[in-house]
Amino acid sequence: MLMERQIYEVLNEIIDPCSEAAGAPAGLVDMGLVRTVNIEPRADKPSLRILIGVTHPMCLMAGVFLNEAKVRLEQLPDVGDVTVELDGNHIWTPADMTPAYRKNLKENRRDQIGRPT
Repeated sequence: MLMERQIYEVLNEIIDPCSEAAGAPAGLVDMGLVRTVNIEPRADKPSLRILIGVTHPMCLMAGVFLNEAKVRLEQLPDVGDVTVELDGNHIWTPADMTPAYRKNLKENRRDQIGRPT
């Protein structure tokens, strides 16, 4: 049976390139880009409706995130229809990141100070 945890794990495997550029790679969940996950029970397999945001309105990764999430979620054995949409109503802020990732990013930035370039 499909578990919500599985969905979040799959979505968190999609790395946000901005986080990678910052030296602390993070998935969509850790970045706070997964806005909603709805699992609708069906007779055979549940359908999914996922709402994903981006860190900036001009982010060029929006289409990539939507496609990658759909492709990966469709590969789960207990999933029927998958709809992944962009959340254009939410303005992302660093407060959307998970506390664990914010801590990791802060430590990574602290470690980078003073390193020769």
